[in-house]
Order: sequence, then C-alpha cells, then structure tokens
Amino acid sequence: MMSTKFRCLGPLEVWDGDRWVSPSGGRARSVLAALIVKARQNVSVDYLVYDLWGDNPPSTCRTLIRGHVLALRRIIRGEASHVIQYRAGGYQLNVDRDAVDASNFEDLCDEGLILRDNRNSTRASVLLKKALSLWRGPVMADVPVTPSICTYTDALNERRLAALQWRIEDDLDGGQPDQHITELVGLVAEHPFREGFAALLMRALLQAGRDSEALKFYARHQRRLREDLGVDPGPELRRLHQEILISERRPDPRTTASPHLTYLRRSLSDGFTPAQMPASPADFTGRREEIDRLTEILATHDREALTTVAVSGLAGVGKTTLAVHLGHRLGERYPDGQLYADLTTGASSGLVLGQFLRALGVAATSIPESLAERVQLYRSLLANRQVLVLVDNAKTEKQVRALLPGSSECAVVVTSRRRLLGLEAARFVDLDVLDPDSAVDLFTKIVSSGRVTREPGPAKEIVELCGRLPLAIRVAGVRVTARPERRLAAFAEELRDESSRLTQLKVGDLDVRATMVRSYADLHEPQRRLFRLLGLLDVPHFPYQTASALTGMPDHVCREWLFSLVNAHLIDEICPASCEQPRYRMPELIRIFARHQAELEDDVRTQLSALARAFGGWMLLMDDADTWSPCHITAALPPPHTDSVPTWTHGSKATPNCRTWNSTLPWRNSAPAEPESKTPSVPLPRPHSP
Repeated sequence: MMSTKFRCLGPLEVWDGDRWVSPSGGRARSVLAALIVKARQNVSVDYLVYDLWGDNPPSTCRTLIRGHVLALRRIIRGEASHVIQYRAGGYQLNVDRDAVDASNFEDLCDEGLILRDNRNSTRASVLLKKALSLWRGPVMADVPVTPSICTYTDALNERRLAALQWRIEDDLDGGQPDQHITELVGLVAEHPFREGFAALLMRALLQAGRDSEALKFYARHQRRLREDLGVDPGPELRRLHQEILISERRPDPRTTASPHLTYLRRSLSDGFTPAQMPASPADFTGRREEIDRLTEILATHDREALTTVAVSGLAGVGKTTLAVHLGHRLGERYPDGQLYADLTTGASSGLVLGQFLRALGVAATSIPESLAERVQLYRSLLANRQVLVLVDNAKTEKQVRALLPGSSECAVVVTSRRRLLGLEAARFVDLDVLDPDSAVDLFTKIVSSGRVTREPGPAKEIVELCGRLPLAIRVAGVRVTARPERRLAAFAEELRDESSRLTQLKVGDLDVRATMVRSYADLHEPQRRLFRLLGLLDVPHFPYQTASALTGMPDHVCREWLFSLVNAHLIDEICPASCEQPRYRMPELIRIFARHQAELEDDVRTQLSALARAFGGWMLLMDDADTWSPCHITAALPPPHTDSVPTWTHGSKATPNCRTWNSTLPWRNSAPAEPESKTPSVPLPRPHSP
C-alpha cells in the first residue's frame, strides 16, 4: 500500500510516512507541482525546462532538473523509484487520485453535486463541508507561478467558490440564515462581482427578517456595479429585491380547488406581469443588421406556431447583450411580460421552471414536484398570452425544450456558444465580432471620447488587438479608465505581447481567458487536441487537410472534428471565391489561447512532430503545384523528410486528396489540367505517430 501523499490546497507538502514535509527550494517545488498537475502522465524534461525558465534556460538546466527530482525522491524515501519514474525522456508521478488532496476535493464536490441534484441537500452539505475543510490556504501557496499551474490553480479556485456557494445554499434551505450572514459579508467583500454570493447574502438577510438591511445592501451593490462595470444586478438579485417590495402571493385557504388551478386563475385574472429582463447596457453599440433581422422575425403578428430564435457565437461576442437589448426593444409587442433564465451554472430545467412559475405568480408551496407537471402548468399559464422568454447561455437543446411555451403568441430567444442545431424549427443567427467602426465606438463610450480623439491610432490598435470582441474591448476599456494618466499607446504596446495579452484582458470577474476555458472544456479530448495543434499555426486560413496533417488522422475524421469546432465558434468556416473547398480561420485571441493550452498540455516533441507533418504536406503541395508552373520555382528546394509526410499523402507524391487541396490554392486559378500520367508516383512511408 502506497503511503506517499501530497497536499497542494495550501503550501505544497509531501507525507513521507511519518510527517508532512515541504520540499526546500522554489524550483524543486515547481517541479513537483508540474508533476502533480499532470499526475500519471509522462512529463518531458523539455516541458519542465520551459515551465521553470521559459525561453531563457541556463545551460545546466537538465542537470538542475535531475537534481530537483533527486531531492524530491529523498523526501519520498522508500517508494521514491516507483512514485517518480523516469521514462521516455521525462518523469511520471505514479499516485492514486486519493493521494492528492486536490483530487479528493474534486471527488467530494462531484459527489455533493450529485446529491444536490437528487434533492438530498443535507448529505450534500456534509460532503461539501468535508471538501472545503481540505483547504489550508491558496493553491500551492509557496510555489512560484509557472504556466503549468496557472490554469490548474484557477480551476481549483473556481471550484472552491462554487462549492462554497452550494454549501451555503444547502444550509439556507435548511433554515440557518443567521450563522452565514457574517461569512457572506466577507465573501461579497472579497468577490464583489460574483453575484451568487450577493444573492445568497440578500436571501439570508430576508430569511432572518432583516428586510431593511437587504434593501440597503441591494442599493450599494447596484451602485457599485453601475459605477465599476456599467451594468445592473442580475435577475436573481432583482427577483429577491422585488420579493421585498411586494408580498408573495399565498394560496387561498378557503378554496377547495387544486392550488395549481387556483393560481392559474389568479395569475390570469390579476394580470400579473413578470419583468425579468436584465437592464440593457447604456453603451450598447452597433449590431444594426442583426437587430433589424431579429426584430422582423420576432415582431411578426400572423404566426401559427411558436417562434424560437437561437443566437450563437464566440464567448464574449455579446449574445446576451444583444438579446437583452432586443427584449427591451420589443416590450410593447409582448405586453404580458418577459421571462429570463441564465443557464451558465448548469441549472436544471425543473429549477428554471420553478423560478418562472414564481415569477408568474405561483407561490413556492404550490409549485408541482415533477418536471412534467411543472411544464404543463407553465404552458397553461402562458396559453394565449404574449410573453417573451430569454434563455441565456444554454449548452444543449435538452435544456431548452422544457422551457418552450406551447402558445404561438409567445416567442423564445436562446443564446448559446454553440449552434443548437437540434432545436426544432428554430431560426439560427450567428453573431460575429463587431465591425471596426462599432468596435472603436464601444471603446470610446467606455473610455471617453477625449482620450480616443487625442490618440486615435492606439485606440484602433487596441480594439484590433482585442479581436473586436466586445468582452475584450470592455475589459480593455475598464483597465484604461482605471488609469486616466496613462497613454493609450502604452496599453497598446502591452497588448502586442501575445504571451501576456489574455492576462491583460481580465478585470474583476470579467475574464476573456475564463470564457475560452469553458468553451474548451466542453470539447471532447480528440477535438481539444486538434484545437491545440491548430493554435501552433500562425496562418490566415487553412483547408481541412491541414487538420489531417497536424493530427495524422484521416480526412473524414478531421472534417467532423472541424465541424465541432465551427459549431462551438472556436474556428470560422470561410469560402473564398477562388477556392472550391471550404477553408477555416482561427480568430487571433482564440489562437493565442489554443497555443497556450498546447504549451501546457503537449510536450515539445508532440508539437514539433505535428508542425513537421503540416509543413511537409505544404512542401509536397508546392512541389505538385510546381508541375503546373512554367517557372518550376521549387526545383531547387530539398524534398521534405519522409517522417514529415502526412498520412493523406501515403502512396504517391500527389494523391487525389492532395490534388483537391491544391486546387483551392491561388496559384491554381486558371491552370489547365494535365494528364495524370505526368505526375510521377513516388511511394512514401507512413510517418511516425507523435
């Protein structure tokens, strides 16, 4: 039985069989941290060298790595050779999941979440408290910050905050508000823009009967959001605020009718009108074409069926902002109210329906338990009523279907990072980044016209370095506004550095990288690998065969993976007029993120092998294209190494696939076809797998 254990939820420590020991030396701790992050995986020495020293390692770096590993093995003692093994040019940490406290924490959180889904909040709270008790301080508090642990620590910190929120929610469900108010005050102060904690504080104050304090807190929180971010509180906070201002409807004890039918009649007769749409940002900019199209779809009166619009786009492109702006614009068309649900946290359809029913005037005690009954009551309440429903940040079609009203007088707007192609009879709208003028206008509204007028060139450069992505522009604008004495040119210079650009595009809980992490996490591993390898290429666009070359996989497989990436809006599909086949483009910020993930997850040999296959394929294509050129410009170039030849060229110098790809290139616009016999057949060996 292996006795070696590791603790990283706080200072990094190793259990040597008798006591907890902290490795001496920051570099040794960094090596151990990298091995823990990639536990049970082979970590190459090249990876460790880059992780510790970046692009400027000392000449003795490999010797130093061996010394650090030796020091770690001395701590582990008897099991050293098995726990840290050297194999294939790297080191591997061989430990079970329960030997690392971070893995224990994640497993306990997963178990608690399952129990919460099964409505066992008491047991879930016990497990979540046990998980949180493992934390002794910041993740790897005494380890120097390196690329390998950056994403790891961010993910664990996010999981901890989510577990805290779930645990407090469960405790409040059990009626324990007073003991959590002090804790929540501290959490809100530490994370002022994390709305979940703010909502829990208001809820605890309400349960404790401290309504006036809840109202004062709401006013302070609203003022801070408006001053710092230019936005209003979210729907949950506004709902709690409304609960204080109006008394909750209760069942009539004198009626003998079903409480569900009672509230159906009362909601209709009382004219209860929900207004859950978030506030539209004052600096909303552009999107004229999309607004006109969506308005035309949603404002049509002579419909025979429910109208559903699915707006999809890259994370941070402004889907929610557009949908909310549109909701306010169409307020008169839907006089019976507006319902809003944010599915970012993965809320179940049943939970959202419960919120909708309360907003429609049904008391919590009268909401049915089963999902099917909630759907029936929800659709009954909306029958022959004109209500606009906004379902924000949906992940799957299944999440949305239960929230669709049955009435043709209603309409539903769904926003999602991926195209929900399985949503029946939906109208699909893909949202792109802002056009150049609108991007500068948004930046100007955030920063002030005076600063942009004084430095128009740097302002344009900043929005272009932000990829004209609204979220990135907003973050950049807020960072610039926070330092009014600083020139825009200085900030533009910082953004030019790709290695730190995504770090610069973060303020409060507005984080461009975090939105990309969530989209990346939704992919399957083969798609993630292709995504990372595509990030290594710095090309304007590429055909599908590039994906085949990078991964060494067949064309038809890579086409499906590319389709998934396009569907997730992580790459764009383009069709230049001069090309017969579609080509693909990776937005710059996405490419930077993908390359960063490749550096974290793929060793140098894997990256170089993938690039060699891609470059080898291009060289063969150039050579094939040269047979159509009178100049024969590639005759003097050496042939690519056979190990660099992608699998789709196996068997001949120019296979039909190779010719298909070649036909999409600019130099083949008007070249006459040559007989197939003029292309020599040169058998090539299959390349080694990376």
